Amino acid sequence: MQYGMLGAQEMQKKRKSSSLSYEVLRFFVDFLQQYISRLGFLDGKRGFLMVIIPGQYAIHKYAAPWSLNQPQKKPPE
Repeated sequence: MQYGMLGAQEMQKKRKSSSLSYEVLRFFVDFLQQYISRLGFLDGKRGFLMVIIPGQYAIHKYAAPWSLNQPQKKPPE
C-alpha cells in the first residue's frame, strides 16, 4: 500500500487535473483495446473478464492521485 501511495503522490505532481473524466475514459480505451483489437471477445466470458482487469487497473491507477486532491472528511462525533 505504501508503494501505491508513493506512486500516486508522484503522479499527482505531474498531473493537475481534478476530475475523474480521464480515469473513466482510460477505462473504456483500455477495455476496447483489449476486447476488440486483441480479439478478447473470441474467448467468451473468460475473455471479457480478462479485459475488465486492465480497465479496472487503469481506474485505480489514475484515480489514486485524484483521491489525494479531495478534502478529507471528518468523521461524525
